[in-house]
Amino acid sequence: MFLKLQQGLGGSGSKAVVEVEITDSITVETDVGADSQSRVGVNWKLDY
Repeated sequence: MFLKLQQGLGGSGSKAVVEVEITDSITVETDVGADSQSRVGVNWKLDY
């Protein structure tokens, strides 16, 4: 699990990002900004 805190430039605000590894190839990422907007994404990668 990863926790990132990001600060934007030029007044674009800050946000907290949490990334959780479900399997070796699938992660779920969610973030919440200072303006209370949130986002959820699922990432899939393939190593070959």
